[in-house]
Amino acid sequence: MHRAWKLLQFNMSLAWRARPDDDALYVLKKLRKKYKLAIVSNLSIPECASRLLERFDLCRFFKVVFISGAINRRKPSPEIHEKALKTLEVRADKAVFVGDTPALDIKGAKAVGFKAVLIQRPQPSEASLSLTYELPETDEKVLPDAVIKSLRELLGLLEDC
Repeated sequence: MHRAWKLLQFNMSLAWRARPDDDALYVLKKLRKKYKLAIVSNLSIPECASRLLERFDLCRFFKVVFISGAINRRKPSPEIHEKALKTLEVRADKAVFVGDTPALDIKGAKAVGFKAVLIQRPQPSEASLSLTYELPETDEKVLPDAVIKSLRELLGLLEDC
């Protein structure tokens, strides 16, 4: 019960405090003209993800949204990535996954055959540390295909592919 409460607290706090990346709207507008876009998220409460997407009017950019709590699979599990590929009718070798957590995002995407891009975001401030979810510990090194520091860099990276 304590773990479930912590997850609920984390998800609700995230839904309240989260903001889109400064470049998100610009980049999503550009990408949706050329690519099928999806979200694969480890949020455990689908309603929190829906609330976030609606609050910032982001739903319009994505063909599909897969929330781990709704399909009972979490990154890095291959199943959540495979569902997105199947729904979008895209082969893994033609897909790019962008994430900010190597142990979950990059590992899962690479295991399925995606090209994986790591976005290195600034370290969280002390005020936001209460939102940090504990990641599983691993000694395994997972290398992305590319590393970016901003979403705008993704546009140039995809042009080079």
